[in-house]
Amino acid sequence: CFGAPAGSIVSSTQRPELVQDEVRVYPNPLREVLYFESKQEPIEQLHIVDMLGRVVLTQNKVQTLSYSLSLPNLPKGAYVYQLQLADGRMQVGKLVR
Repeated sequence: CFGAPAGSIVSSTQRPELVQDEVRVYPNPLREVLYFESKQEPIEQLHIVDMLGRVVLTQNKVQTLSYSLSLPNLPKGAYVYQLQLADGRMQVGKLVR
C-alpha cells in the first residue's frame, strides 16, 4: 500500500479513486526506457510489481507530470505498474518487457 512501510498492515476503509488514461505509459512492451506523462496531476509515487506480487521497483516523491525510467536490467516478463497521483488518485495497468 502506498505510504506504508513494507510488511505493515493498513486498516483503512477508504480506497483511493482509480483512474484510467490519466497517465500515458509507453512504450508497452517496453525496451529500456519507460515514459510516464500525466495529463493534469503530478505523479507522486510509482511501483512496478511482478506477477508474483513482488515489488521490483519503487520511486517515491516523483512530483512531476512527465517522468522517464531507465530499466535496462528488468527481466523479460509481465508486470503491473501502480501510480499514485498528487491528488491521491491511482492508476494501475499491465506492463510487458
